[in-house]
Amino acid sequence: MGFTKMMDGNEAAAWGVKLSRVEVIPVYPITPQTELINHLAEMIARS
Repeated sequence: MGFTKMMDGNEAAAWGVKLSRVEVIPVYPITPQTELINHLAEMIARS
């Protein structure tokens, strides 16, 4: 069964990245994308 979750844009983008099964993500720290990468790292840690 599905679920509903409130999330901001960065978290929604992180879910999109996870669902697309991306293998490499080039990132630069301390930018607007930092929060997105934090969400991805949390998802990976929970897996």
